[in-house]
Amino acid sequence: GRLSSLGLVVVDELHMLGEGGSRGATLESSLSLLLYASPDTWLVGMSATLSNIQQLQTFLSAQLFTSDFRPVKLEEHILVKDKLFKVQGSGSSLEMLPERLITARDRRMTDVSADPDCFAPLVLEAILDNNGYPRHSCLVFCATKKSCQNVASMLSKVFKKCHKSVLAYKSSQRRCVVETLKREAGGDCCPVLMSTIPAGIAYHHSGLTADERKVIEEAFSSDLLCVLCSTTTLAAGVNLPARRVILRSPQVGRSLLTLSQYKQMVGRAGRAGLDTTGDSILIVKETDAQQVFSLLQGPFSSCESSLLSDGGKTFRRFLLSLIGLKIALCDEDLRQVVQKTLWHVQCTCEADFISEIRGNLQLLLKAGFIRRRVQPDDMAAGAATAAAAGSSQISTLGTQSQSLLPASDQVSMSTMTLSAANNTSPTANYIYRTTTLGMATMKGSLDVSVAPIAYRDMLRSLRTISLSTDLHLLYLVTPVTETVNLEPDWMIYLQEVTRLQTEEAHVAQLLGITEACLTQRASGRSLTADKSAGKEMVYRRFYLTLLLYHLLKERSVWDVAAMFSCSRGFVQNLMTSAASFASCLLHFTEGLKELRYVHILLPDLVRRLSFAVRAELLPLMEIPAIRQGRARQLYSAGFRTLKDVAQSSVSNLMAKLAPISKKQTMQILSAAKISLQEKVESLREEADELLAATQASSI
Repeated sequence: GRLSSLGLVVVDELHMLGEGGSRGATLESSLSLLLYASPDTWLVGMSATLSNIQQLQTFLSAQLFTSDFRPVKLEEHILVKDKLFKVQGSGSSLEMLPERLITARDRRMTDVSADPDCFAPLVLEAILDNNGYPRHSCLVFCATKKSCQNVASMLSKVFKKCHKSVLAYKSSQRRCVVETLKREAGGDCCPVLMSTIPAGIAYHHSGLTADERKVIEEAFSSDLLCVLCSTTTLAAGVNLPARRVILRSPQVGRSLLTLSQYKQMVGRAGRAGLDTTGDSILIVKETDAQQVFSLLQGPFSSCESSLLSDGGKTFRRFLLSLIGLKIALCDEDLRQVVQKTLWHVQCTCEADFISEIRGNLQLLLKAGFIRRRVQPDDMAAGAATAAAAGSSQISTLGTQSQSLLPASDQVSMSTMTLSAANNTSPTANYIYRTTTLGMATMKGSLDVSVAPIAYRDMLRSLRTISLSTDLHLLYLVTPVTETVNLEPDWMIYLQEVTRLQTEEAHVAQLLGITEACLTQRASGRSLTADKSAGKEMVYRRFYLTLLLYHLLKERSVWDVAAMFSCSRGFVQNLMTSAASFASCLLHFTEGLKELRYVHILLPDLVRRLSFAVRAELLPLMEIPAIRQGRARQLYSAGFRTLKDVAQSSVSNLMAKLAPISKKQTMQILSAAKISLQEKVESLREEADELLAATQASSI
């Protein structure tokens, strides 16, 4: 395959292998597949927070290169009450050297009534130059999202009362940042941000939309904002260095942070090319001082394999992909590939290793993802012969997908246990092949625990699906995984269901959603025992469906977040997740004949979820940088298609879209013309291919 064409693969933040969950497991399985299928590819892994280097060297067959080089020197400090200590050394030789005290002079720099901890002076001494202007930047990491907003508000009040020069600095550009946030949100803006941004301060966490985060990140990078209060989301994946980093507490949520998390955060201190030094301050209560000191003296957490986390779902998906891609079709080949994993390096018992593989294969068999037959003795010699046997002989077994799922609706991959492995002969060698359902799961990139649920729901819907509204189809594409940690507001849920129109209420009835059960939950009681097992997920999933339904009716993210009492970031992430899941289902149903009618309905819904607009606005949303508000404005002005916009003129667009700047108009017109040209070229290529095929067949 094409893996062998890779010359070099670079993996940054290699410690994410040990994060647990699907992210670490997916990274491990991808690297293991690369090591097996393309041994000549060079692999470079990088991290600043690893401990079990030897095991990782073995896993990657790698040589070790270490360096303590930093383009900007970092000085670490710890503040305990009013005493600032400098952290020197590392490991068992780490020391805390007294540096200075928080004095009356520091307290005069703040409003003690708003800032009793004298936190603001720590920020101000980092951002102000000798003339009192905020020409430098400071990152403040907080334990919770609420704390981010509170700290940003407190600093804003102090700056406005005690440091007028900070407000005057780039004031007009900061007002433009607020206006940009309003424009991106269709006129709405967070009151906290409207108050703090004029003071050069903002907060940043997952409760914001992606557009809001982008605007804030760009403003901070361009020095329009001098202080950013963030959760740990900013410590990983976002490159926003600052002169000083302050950790408001040694907690992440309710847990004590790890040494790795601490180093990731303080590593943001110091901007290469702008600062000669960077420093960090960790604020610690006296009662936590010894615990934090022990943490800093200790080693980094060991990077443990995540392959079997989440009940082994990602491992089973890995095995399914190996069989589906015909990389490994027999027990021996599968064992050789899995031996390339970090899990095998860390496994202490070979018998447990083999048993785990066989047990997970048995679960794939039981769920109907794969088939098997005993491998003939004359084929036991090599993988190539096994692959040939798999493609030529096993295909005669048939692939009726309906028979692949357990008959009972209560059975799911998450509840199966490895006891099923007892039905497998420990000595037999098998040849494996994916079933139609298994291949569809691969094509759709679905989780092996989700595919049976999605298949069952869509198969059921064929008999009763209601297409008078989008609600039923939308339920089918509402991501199952989003229900795991969800706790609906049952009173809001009840109110939403009682407001449904007749056709919409019929969908709720088909799914088994009743007002009686919702009233029971809203009053604080749980579902009765006979309903709690399967119905709980259905209720939670339909709650999310109602949220998505409002978005499809072009309610803004702000309105929907207010209606369901949740954050804007949650609403937007759900919409993105639903669009992704719908796209996965589109590919999943493509190869399943019994679901072909569901497949026909999905493409339009995928596009609508991607933009959260009515169907008639979709052609206009294809223009880059066009959002809902502008698309509606264009539609009302008589523009229906990409071609209509591309063939217009700057003056015509400005007249119909007023108020709008000439620069924005030219960007829209240019983007429309480029998009139209790309469509033309795509159609021309498709026509050439069809013509070539026709000419070849006539010869």
